[in-house]
Parts: sequence; structure tokens; C-alpha cells
Amino acid sequence: SQPTLALSYVPTAAEINGDFTNTPFRRAIFNPYSTRLVNGNFVRDQFRCDAAGNPLPVDSQKRQNQSIGSPCFKIPQALIFAPMQEFFRTYAAQPNLSFPGDITNNFAQSRPTTNNSNGFQVRIDHRFSDKDNIFFRYTEHRVSVDNPIGQEGSTAGGSTGRNYGGGWTHIFTPSLIFDFRVGYAGRPGVDSGQQNQHTAGVGGLGAFVDVDKYEGLLVRLANWTAGGNNDFGVRGPAIRENPNWSLTPNLTWLKGNHNFKFGGWYIEAKRVQLNTFQRYNFSDEQTRGLTGSSGTSGLSLASALLGFPNDFQAQLPTLHGGPVQFKYSAWATYFQDEWRINPNLTLTLGLRYDYLTQPKTTDGRLWNALDLPNQRWIIGASE
Repeated sequence: SQPTLALSYVPTAAEINGDFTNTPFRRAIFNPYSTRLVNGNFVRDQFRCDAAGNPLPVDSQKRQNQSIGSPCFKIPQALIFAPMQEFFRTYAAQPNLSFPGDITNNFAQSRPTTNNSNGFQVRIDHRFSDKDNIFFRYTEHRVSVDNPIGQEGSTAGGSTGRNYGGGWTHIFTPSLIFDFRVGYAGRPGVDSGQQNQHTAGVGGLGAFVDVDKYEGLLVRLANWTAGGNNDFGVRGPAIRENPNWSLTPNLTWLKGNHNFKFGGWYIEAKRVQLNTFQRYNFSDEQTRGLTGSSGTSGLSLASALLGFPNDFQAQLPTLHGGPVQFKYSAWATYFQDEWRINPNLTLTLGLRYDYLTQPKTTDGRLWNALDLPNQRWIIGASE
């Protein structure tokens, strides 16, 4: 496909070095190490610079002298968490756009998004006799997707969906016909297997823990993107599957001016969602002033450079590691009568009943559920 040319704002070299003077959405940033209780209220000190614009040094408590210099938008190098700084130098996109009048975007995605889809179908029919016919069908659908991130990253992956189906038709009499069909669909999600990738691999993550366990590390900021994606870094696979199977028996009976149809339907479906990743989420809160309203000061990238995450998330494809695996079934039965009153008028009457079962986990995991028949909310239930 053609490049999307999607616009976003990525970290600049100055910002990665702790200088937010020219950040278009800059706000005052405060030193979380200076947090203290004053007259019953918690306060923080804004970062300060000398007359030449250089950050003031910090003392043994990682605080600056508040009696000299003036407030500024720079973090002292001594406070920057070096592994995180190197992380952004490795996995952040490089600004490639400077457009007069638009200071809120500095990156345009010039790499194309590719989406390949191929499929084929095979069907075999066999006639045993005038009264018995069968068929078998096989369908395969292959999809691969690559969405670029920055200059060197991407989310890429693919899936192969397979569908098997068959049926048997038996003629008891010219007016009584039985039809039975069964099928299975192994349907991985389109996003199956997609994961954040980068040409640097996990080489820039040596200073972080559990990189091998989670097959990488992600970082998410509040105001910056990686150039087409909210996550910086690499992650493990994201497996998605939606397998289901079904069967349908039907009986047709022709009686005078009536065409009676009786039948049923049953389907069992599963959802499999397995993730392997760890993510540090950074917000403005860790570097905002505590006397003003939330959202009026602080910057998420400043919080990240200081090594103060807002929260941490991780999932593994193991029990209690965050997987989603459940199944449910549904069945239905029906009766229909097509009554031909005269050559120009046909009346169709019918009745159908459907029933959906309560979803159940397939791995013993506890979850919350809504018990509709008993009108209750089940907390931490396995089924």
C-alpha cells in the first residue's frame, strides 16, 4: 500500500537529553525527589537553571538549591536514568518533519503498510446412490500484515484460517428429505502473532529485568508516540484464536400444499488470547506540581527519564499470567410451514427457539460473570 503519511510527535534529541525548552506542549516540570510535607501539604520544587541556562547541580538528596537560579524546563543529567535514556535513543523514531504553522507534529510515516491476503477452497462431492449424496469442503485463508513504526520498527504478523465442512443428504421419499451438515472453523484473529518489533531487537534492553522472560520490554508515554504506535520497544507474540464447530440437521416434508421444515443447530465457540509482554506506563503525574490541578504541569517523558513509572503491566501465556481462554455454546430448534394457499399467495409460518449457554473458562481461571437466569453477578467464578 501507499505510505499513510500519518502525523505524530516523537521525542527529539534535546528532549531525550532532558531539555524540554522547545517542546510545543511543554509544561512546568517538578523534581519528584524534592517531594516533602510543608504545613500539612505535600509540595515539590520546579527544576531550576543558572543564568547560562544550565541545570543547577543536585545535592546528596537529589535536590537543587532553590535560592539561586530560576525555574526552567531542563533535568540535571545526574538525575536521568541512563538505561531509559539509551532506550529512547534506540527505539524512538527520528523527527523527519518540520512544517511551518504546525509545531505539534514532527514525524510523518513514509513507510508503507502491507496487508497480504490469499485463500483457496477445495470441494469434493460424491453420489452413493439416487438417495444419498455427500460433500466435503476445505477452505484456507492466509493473512499477513506489517504496520511500520518509526524508521526501524513495526507490528507484524500473520495467521492461517482453516475451515472444514461436510454434509449428507438422504432422500427417504420424494416428499421427505433429510439434510445434515457439520463444520469446523479454526479462525485466528487478523492480529494473531503480531508484536512490536525493531531492527535493534532486544539489544538495547540489557539493563532491564526479565527481558528474556517477557521477550522484550515496552514503554508508553502520554504525549509522545514511537512514530505510528503508542508503544516504544519490543514485545512477545500476541496469539489470538477463535475456533468453533457446528452441526445442523434439517428435515423437509412436502404434504399437499404445505412445505414443512424441522431442524436444529448447535455451535461451540472458543476464544484464546495469549500475550507475552511487559510494559511501563509513564504519565505527567510523577513530575507535576502538587499544588496545582492535575494536567497543568508535568511531562510523561520527563517522568520516564527520571525512572518513575505510573504503573506496570505484564502478561504471560500461563495460568494466572493474564491469558483469556473461554468457551460457550448455543443451540436452536425451529419449525416452519410454507403454505401455498393458491398459485399467487403463499403464507409462511414458523417458530424458533434459541438458547445461549453461560461462558466457561477452559484453563480454570477465575473470572467475573453475569448469571442472567438467576439474575445475579458472580464474582471470581470459574463458571
